[in-house]
Amino acid sequence: MSLAAPVVPDPTRVRAHEGLGAHWPAILQVSPLLLCVLDAQGRITEASQAWLQRIGRRADAVLGRRPCDFMTDNSASDLQRFSGPTGVLGSLRDHPCDWRHPDGGVLSMHLTTLAQRDERGRPTSILCVFEDFTERQELTQRLEHASRSDSLTGAWTRAWFSELLRVQMNQGRADGPPACLLLMQAEHFRELNDTCGHSVGDAALCSIVATLRRLVREGDCIGRLSGASFAVLMPGAGLQAAHPLVERVRRALGDLEIRHSGYQRHIEARYALIELQADDTPESALARAEHAVSGRRRAVSGPRA
Repeated sequence: MSLAAPVVPDPTRVRAHEGLGAHWPAILQVSPLLLCVLDAQGRITEASQAWLQRIGRRADAVLGRRPCDFMTDNSASDLQRFSGPTGVLGSLRDHPCDWRHPDGGVLSMHLTTLAQRDERGRPTSILCVFEDFTERQELTQRLEHASRSDSLTGAWTRAWFSELLRVQMNQGRADGPPACLLLMQAEHFRELNDTCGHSVGDAALCSIVATLRRLVREGDCIGRLSGASFAVLMPGAGLQAAHPLVERVRRALGDLEIRHSGYQRHIEARYALIELQADDTPESALARAEHAVSGRRRAVSGPRA
């Protein structure tokens, strides 16, 4: 049986780290980098002012604590997988972790660690270097949301609504809960745009979506399929449970009145409600609903007394 040769630390690097260690307090006071230093037990012994300001903590609140104490539960559990028997972090590079901010927010950072070791290779301290990705992640999330939602009304685009339909169908095949799809086609919007201008028509479309949001259940999804065509996906609702919601939507939208420079009209729309079937695809379900709505009389509610 062959034995692996013992790891012998480079004496030059050991002396360099020892010399640098004495200057950590001064370095961390002025460094613009997000840094902290851990001892052999993984407790924070030093921290840069830049890092403390970013995580919203005072030095006396973090010194003597472990980094995991300030992370989200998922990140703390994940980071424990990289800790040795003494709880000291191993060598990490750009490891993602989320930090709890005192204001209730979450900071997204990448963590890189570098261990200073003694002559026997045991860690004596660990330098933690953080890179803040919070703003980048927030921007990415905003861009993703913008690509999936209609820029005018905020409803989901047809493409993303179809993906949500696909997810619901896959869940339905596995779990079996019913789901319904409501399609609504508002009428006379070409006349409205020609008579009053597109700004008035746009405002009416936004009012329709705002009304739908007010009436649908939490977890229901609203999509704008085309110009004045909207859909609502109702997971967990069969036809019997969905009908009362459809009636509330019909009455509320019928009560919306457009008035502009002498022009006056209540919202008129065609409605179709279908239950998703086991063999449906997003394309077939939307096609069935659109075929059904094309043959319906438009519904309108006049002003209430």
